Amino acid sequence: MKYMRLMVVALLSAVLLISPVYAKKEKGGKGGNEAQAQASSPDRSGSNESGDKGGKQSKAEKAEAKAQSKAEKAAEKEAKKAEKAEEKAAKDEIDQANEKAKAPKGASKEEKQAYKDLNKSLKATKKLERDLLKAKDDEDIAKALDKFENRASKINNGQRVSTMVKVAKSLGYSASVGALQANFGTPQETGIKDLQDQITAINEAIATLPGTIDGLSALAAELQTTTEAIAGEITVVEQDAATQIADINAQLANAELTEEQVADLEQQKADIQSNTAATVASLETDLANTLGELSETTADIQTAETNLADATAALPGVEAELAATVDEVNIGNRDSGWTTVDLDTNGDGEITDADIVQ
Repeated sequence: MKYMRLMVVALLSAVLLISPVYAKKEKGGKGGNEAQAQASSPDRSGSNESGDKGGKQSKAEKAEAKAQSKAEKAAEKEAKKAEKAEEKAAKDEIDQANEKAKAPKGASKEEKQAYKDLNKSLKATKKLERDLLKAKDDEDIAKALDKFENRASKINNGQRVSTMVKVAKSLGYSASVGALQANFGTPQETGIKDLQDQITAINEAIATLPGTIDGLSALAAELQTTTEAIAGEITVVEQDAATQIADINAQLANAELTEEQVADLEQQKADIQSNTAATVASLETDLANTLGELSETTADIQTAETNLADATAALPGVEAELAATVDEVNIGNRDSGWTTVDLDTNGDGEITDADIVQ
């Protein structure tokens, strides 16, 4: 019995000893779980915040990229729009330069045929210009020129048209310039070049003659001064000779002179008269020459003044004649610039392949 009590006491003691341990363990476990939860919770919170921040940055970048892409597309669209506008303007210019020409009312059969030939030429040059506009490389350009050659060969005076078109293009002009001149005349053939040369000469005269007149006037003044100086020198020589001769004559009046002295004085007198005559003759020759040059210079001044007056008076008339000729030669409602383009680059009077500027 005593033994049983001891066993019960021991059992109870063991239970009492074990219970706090379990309590601590449970408490500790609970605390551990809470600590673990707390430890993990901030990490998750930090991770989420970081993730949220990263997400916001990505959106900003996307927005910026989107805006940049939109701007690039807009710029590209504007560039294409400008390119199309430029291309349209070039086509319009080509169409205008190669605009079909209508024969005037009452035109003769020959005149109508000339306009018909011209329009065929303009049609060919229009296609050439459009092909060149679309050309991307030298091969395309060569093809465009070959096609033009084929078209030109099928029209009247096709070789003349072809040559003049090549020359015009090599000089940077529209192909229509060559076609128009091939059919309606070059400046040399229409008389425009001659009128232009006249105007150039007149303007040059108007610009240079005043200076020429001033130069001649200065020369005339110098020659006039020279003539006066020569005339004065002649007077001095003659007066000096007269004084010397008068002195000798006074000496000869002395009756006491010997024959030898008289002869010596007479010789001196003769020498003075001879030298004076020679000197005066030379001076008078110089004077005559100077007066002759002065007379010529004065005449040149009068001629230059007349030429200047004539040139000034003639200029308006020649300019009016040139304008009328250009208006007469120019056909259709187009820019008349083609009428004055000089395709004769080597100045030999003919338009050939030799005039093509390489």
